[in-house]
Amino acid sequence: MCVPYLLKVALKKVENEEAQKEVEMALLASSSIGIFNSIKKELYLNEIKEIIQHHHEHHNLTRIAYQSAWQFFIDRFFNDKSLEEVIVNELHFPRETAKELEVLTRCIDWKKKEEENEEKGRKETKEEVVLYRWLRMLEIISDRLKEEEKDEKEEAERKRMKMEMFEKLEEEGYEDVIPSLLIIHDIQNDKYECGLSHDIAGYFVNV
Repeated sequence: MCVPYLLKVALKKVENEEAQKEVEMALLASSSIGIFNSIKKELYLNEIKEIIQHHHEHHNLTRIAYQSAWQFFIDRFFNDKSLEEVIVNELHFPRETAKELEVLTRCIDWKKKEEENEEKGRKETKEEVVLYRWLRMLEIISDRLKEEEKDEKEEAERKRMKMEMFEKLEEEGYEDVIPSLLIIHDIQNDKYECGLSHDIAGYFVNV
């Protein structure tokens, strides 16, 4: 129920600090709506496309807000493969991800970070937070693609086995037995009587 309201706020294009904070908070909140929450496509698709496309043209979002918009959209992809065309070809997710990661990695002083990691209570920079969010999202996607690849391989294996079985039946001359095994349903007093086709004897093979 809250998604349309969050995206309505995120669509604000007024350039002032207060409105920008509202946009940021709305997108951050939307990115926390996990993949297990089913949301109808018509409640978010046009809005999230407009938010991302507007940023492509005007760069109106901070990096954390931009990543949050993508996070919300990618999470929806987990339950709806039809979004792939929009994500890849309309909004250019691979290109945008590569660009964001390149900029973020340049913003981080990795040598200084390594030295400071040994200090207790060190806080991560904004750039580090956003970088890790992108990387986690790319990991959520990698796992999903691996699952799909596994499912496709299993389905291909099932089809191969079915084909081999059919070919074996055909080779041994049993393929004609299959249509002969007709079940005759005689419904009387809610009971079923099952039997074989009357001319099944013509299909038996003498061994």
